Amino acid sequence: MLRKFPNRSGYSLIVLALTAMMTLSAAPALAQSCSTPSFTQPPVYPVGNDVRALATADFDGDGRPDIASANADAGSVTVLRKVARGVPADINSYAVGSFPISIAAGDFNGDGKPDIVTANNSSSNISLLLNDGTGTFLPSSAFAVGGGPRWLATGDLNRDGALDVAVATSSNVTILRGNGSGGFNTPINLQTGASHIAVADFNNDGNLDLAFSAGSIQIRLGNGTGNFPSISCGAVGNQGFAVGDLNGDGKLDLVAADVLPQQFHYMQGDGTGCFVSMPNIDVSKAGAPRYVTFGDLNNDGKLDIMGGPSVMLNDGAGGFNAVTPFGTGSSSDVAVVGDFDADGNLDLATAATGSVGILLGDGKGSFKFAVGPPGRGAYGVGRGDLNRDGNLDLVLMSAGNVVTMLGDGVGGFGPPTIVPVPSTSSYYSPVVADFNHDTKLDVATVDPSANGPGGKARLHVLLGDGAGGLAPAISTSINADEPRGLASEDFNADGNLDLLTVNWDGGNNLEGSISIALGDGAGHFDVKPILSVPTAVNVKSVGVADFNGDSKLDLAIPSDFGFSIMMGDGSGAFGPRTRLITANASSISVFDFNGDGKSDLLLVSSEQTSVVLGDGSGGFGLPSPLGVSRNAQDGTIADFNGDGKADIAVARQDPYNPGPPLGGVSVFFGDGVGGFGPASQFAADRIPARIVSGDFNRDGRPDLVIANETANNLSVLLNTCEGPVAPPVVEFGAPAYSVGESESRLTLTVTRAGNTSGLSFVSYVTSDTAGANNCNVKNGIASSRCDYISSMGTLNFAADETSRTISISIVNDAYAENSEAFTFTLSNPSGATLGAIATTAITINDNDATDGTNPVDASSFFVRQHYIDFLNREPDTSGLNFWVSEIDSCTPKPQCTELKRVNVSAAFFVSVEFQETGYLVYKFYKAAYGNIAGAPVPIGLNEFLPGTQQIGQGVAVGVGNWQTLLESNKVGFAQDFVSRSQFTAAYPTTRTPAEFVDSLFTNAGVTPSAADRDAAINEFGVAGNTNDIGARGRALRRVAENPTFTQQETNRALVLMQYFGYLRRNPNDAPEPGLNFGGYNFWLGKLNQFNGNYVAAEMVKAFITSGEYRQRFGQ
Repeated sequence: MLRKFPNRSGYSLIVLALTAMMTLSAAPALAQSCSTPSFTQPPVYPVGNDVRALATADFDGDGRPDIASANADAGSVTVLRKVARGVPADINSYAVGSFPISIAAGDFNGDGKPDIVTANNSSSNISLLLNDGTGTFLPSSAFAVGGGPRWLATGDLNRDGALDVAVATSSNVTILRGNGSGGFNTPINLQTGASHIAVADFNNDGNLDLAFSAGSIQIRLGNGTGNFPSISCGAVGNQGFAVGDLNGDGKLDLVAADVLPQQFHYMQGDGTGCFVSMPNIDVSKAGAPRYVTFGDLNNDGKLDIMGGPSVMLNDGAGGFNAVTPFGTGSSSDVAVVGDFDADGNLDLATAATGSVGILLGDGKGSFKFAVGPPGRGAYGVGRGDLNRDGNLDLVLMSAGNVVTMLGDGVGGFGPPTIVPVPSTSSYYSPVVADFNHDTKLDVATVDPSANGPGGKARLHVLLGDGAGGLAPAISTSINADEPRGLASEDFNADGNLDLLTVNWDGGNNLEGSISIALGDGAGHFDVKPILSVPTAVNVKSVGVADFNGDSKLDLAIPSDFGFSIMMGDGSGAFGPRTRLITANASSISVFDFNGDGKSDLLLVSSEQTSVVLGDGSGGFGLPSPLGVSRNAQDGTIADFNGDGKADIAVARQDPYNPGPPLGGVSVFFGDGVGGFGPASQFAADRIPARIVSGDFNRDGRPDLVIANETANNLSVLLNTCEGPVAPPVVEFGAPAYSVGESESRLTLTVTRAGNTSGLSFVSYVTSDTAGANNCNVKNGIASSRCDYISSMGTLNFAADETSRTISISIVNDAYAENSEAFTFTLSNPSGATLGAIATTAITINDNDATDGTNPVDASSFFVRQHYIDFLNREPDTSGLNFWVSEIDSCTPKPQCTELKRVNVSAAFFVSVEFQETGYLVYKFYKAAYGNIAGAPVPIGLNEFLPGTQQIGQGVAVGVGNWQTLLESNKVGFAQDFVSRSQFTAAYPTTRTPAEFVDSLFTNAGVTPSAADRDAAINEFGVAGNTNDIGARGRALRRVAENPTFTQQETNRALVLMQYFGYLRRNPNDAPEPGLNFGGYNFWLGKLNQFNGNYVAAEMVKAFITSGEYRQRFGQ
């Protein structure tokens, strides 16, 4: 199994060109599920180098369209069958005439199978390839048509049931009438040359007509005999055009290219063969395509326009939206549409030199893996769950912008969202991490240009909103000369993520430098002076790990002339480099490939890709080359076959002679001791820039995504290794822990090992076998009332997260009780299995030789105990000091001290932090279920504690970005609450929203205002049921936070909290006399008697001076 070492901040990092060191765990591995790598095939296919036209039809009769390309350079047709299925297509080529530049499909011999016909410009003929019925074609037959055929179209022009061909040549338009058996009768020639031709019924008389371009578009109306005696009005156009009913009036329209520069000419037909010109369509952003294609890309029943991979959606009002260009490595204006992946949405196939690529439609007018327009496109990629739906999302750098694409959990991605950033020339290295401690992933990138203030480079940090959005960039100027690589870690061990750039120059004779920006935990960074020491020449990336075993982060910086190691001092500074010239690289990843616990390196370069093993003291051995062709670009590491050993995938560019390079991926299976097997090769698109791995379809297996720079698109390779996938193993980091009683808390680590590419959840709870024993019972058993604070809840592991921590507060009582122990247990795993250490034993080592003075009389102890009893956290320094001073600074003493202790104690209940956590949990239970049967309260301690701890996790009012974190925790708690079986049983989803909301208000005992009731109901929108989990949580929360409800329950909740907070028990638990709610009812009656004045009622005073409370800590 694979384990990534966590960073010191406890937050998972997903970093381009930076992989935190990984090692092998001792968890049992599943047997290897495939002997060689197995991935789906991206829809890009090799064809001829000069493709002039494409056709599509179901050539093999399997119900899905195939593709045929006319390869002018090779005098051939390439047939691509079984495309867009995730497997290599069936590819066959067939010889035709010389220089074929147009192609069409149709059944020419009446056998029900589509055949292929080409127009061959240099041999002045057409070639007919007859289908044998299986998608294989017989040798071609040639038919002369005269000089220089340029285009052809097919149709039954003479209405005899046999398919005919109309050919546009340089000297005439030739009509070849089919004989129905794969041949043609004597041709008919129209004495006019043409460059493009189409067949359609323009005057709605049931006879096919001709449209061809000959300086302008001429319309010849057919009479149903194969003759075209009538010349209609014609239209403007000179070369490529398309025919279709664009405005839905039942009359065919035309769109022509090459009329005006960078314009499409749109002409609406009148049903007689004449046309009315409409406003031209600007296609300047599409690169002035020469040909036009129609298809309904957004499933609105209206034809849209495509010029190659550029789309203009029909607006339904007679016009078209602005052109949207999409990048593809097979980008040209030669295109066809078809539902190639059989998902009900039209796709777009385009051809370029050497390849045909398919953009898979999303049914909304966009394409699943297209990032943006062609050009300088996707050249950096990171991934993480930006919208917290459990699916991995992508962050890309494209054309000077940050682009996000949200994953759908089945291997696809939503349309790109462009996040504007300050103007710049280029970007490198996106980093996805949580920079402001709000549990939402953020993005950082570096701008190497000198466009920042003072002509400086800049760091840009875009804070995530947890819903997939990114806030405007927080920009910070840095003293860096051409930064090329960016990494993030906690370099100074303060718990906040920092940023580090490696710079091309630094005043060291082009030998580079590094710049460090220390994070403040809120998304801002303090840039330190540039570390102008030589790093390496032509640096582009950086690897971070502890290379010498001193628990401090070090750097490995590759270059074109070896790589350099710089040792960190743990404060954010680094020592001088040690330069190793054994291997060059532009991309680096850090991993423990041989399982010895020492960091190794994967170095990828255009010349050689190598693995270099580390010795654990900062040194490295000789490189072991991998069998990767030249032009390797980037690498990633994962266990692709589930055998518990690290494998490698390398993105590369392959020469496609004599054409330009196509992209590919080389995958190597590791042997666990630093060696790797032979490469398995997989196709990708052109010019791959970066590669990342992750479980993008949530099947438990790591997949691959390649960002293709020139194409500005993605190649997604889903892992198809067969066999079961071992779930990750979750367990404690040690079978036993010990902590001194004088220490304030103990931190335990829970690890997750194995396939960590998905999400995992595990419940945790402390034990309490001490029961109702008084705290002065000395039997070696620790009590949650006396010795530690109960901790219970759920740990959530994000994708790639391999460890989480849990803190337990320890009570430093005054009893001499020797060592006492309790246990901590993991249970109910989801997306994981429990390891051998599912329970850990915790020993509290006593620090008292004899029973001492009760510490609760000390203000600092008293206040700290309120933090851990009521807020479930250790006090922040300023808060502790404030409340201690509030008690100790009063006058006159000692008379004022008692009242101050009462007021300070009550202040914790009325504090914003408790009202928004503990009291909110109380109100959730009250609104959901009313009071417990036979009891005057709605909630017990064991229900109260986990909910309070969940909402309060990480929250300290007034500290950091606490409001954002609190809101996030509330949303998560509400979602979890309404998803529980108890709630779903009480509130079936078949209830209407009104019934649902009314029941909640009834349980709350509140008659809501019409506005409050409507607001809760409206959370469900127009739905007639309450199936929407999110809406259920929001509606319940509206009721729980209702001001009338809050005021109504205050006294009851305050009394209950006396028991939960001070006594750490339920009101009817021992040692309560009668084991009933007599005491609770007494104090509630007294508090009501004094209108909630707890001082006058002497309630708080009674509890904090009670023997039961004081004996928690001493005699």
